[in-house]
Amino acid sequence: MVSFGLNVSQEDHDPVELLEQAKRAEDAGFEVAWSSDHFHPYYHESPFHKRASCGFAWVWMGAAGVQTRKIKLGTMVTSLLGRYHPAVVAQAFATLDYVFPGRVILGLGAGEAMNVRPLGHEWLEYPERREHLRESLEIIRRLWSEEFVDYEGKYFKLDTANLYTKPKGKIPIYVGAKGQKTALLAGEFADGVDTVSDPKI
Repeated sequence: MVSFGLNVSQEDHDPVELLEQAKRAEDAGFEVAWSSDHFHPYYHESPFHKRASCGFAWVWMGAAGVQTRKIKLGTMVTSLLGRYHPAVVAQAFATLDYVFPGRVILGLGAGEAMNVRPLGHEWLEYPERREHLRESLEIIRRLWSEEFVDYEGKYFKLDTANLYTKPKGKIPIYVGAKGQKTALLAGEFADGVDTVSDPKI
């Protein structure tokens, strides 16, 4: 079965215009509106506007959920490296799923420099970014399904952490993967994979 999703590019259009795109996509029968999730855009000038935009994907998803009826809303992809603790990601998406049950998808990736360096964080080598992603996936899955989680990793720790608002259902996780090693990680922890190139890494 083939389904269609719309790329809601926070870099190319302002958040209000993207809400209109999501509503039109739902009316046209699209199944998912996939929002990019970056701190900086890929470029300073957009092909569509003189100056690029870069709205906050999670806030936009909440607004889009209210203004639509059934289209699913996902990030493609959220990069935790240098931006978020995975427990905060788990809490945000659990809340979104509680408000919009069955309509939320979490897309995760190993990171991009444009989300890390502007915030003053070190841009890690790929093996470290992959391990960072692995720990994040473990933590998010556990917080969604368990009570008072302890975790001791290389990059993250939890001390009896609990989400008091759990997701209403199972939130699908997709992993953005440009190579074999990240794709294998997706196969271990995720429900789907997003790729744009031939596996090489």
